[in-house]
Amino acid sequence: MITISAILISFVCEYGVVLYMNMQAAEFYGFEVQAYSVNKYAVIAVLALNLVNMIASASTVIWYGKKVSPREAMLKI
Repeated sequence: MITISAILISFVCEYGVVLYMNMQAAEFYGFEVQAYSVNKYAVIAVLALNLVNMIASASTVIWYGKKVSPREAMLKI
């Protein structure tokens, strides 16, 4: 759920930033400029990498958590 909401928020923020930058460039030059935008595939690739990292880290925590018993974890060394 967090990943899906992060994806939606990032797309909305990216759209807003690109729209604002295009508007500022048009005001500065005084005429309509060629609009530019961020490559959507780059954003999707970064989000996919973050998703893989989250799954890997959660799996690692779960894997090591199963190896240690609660009694051993509570012992003071």
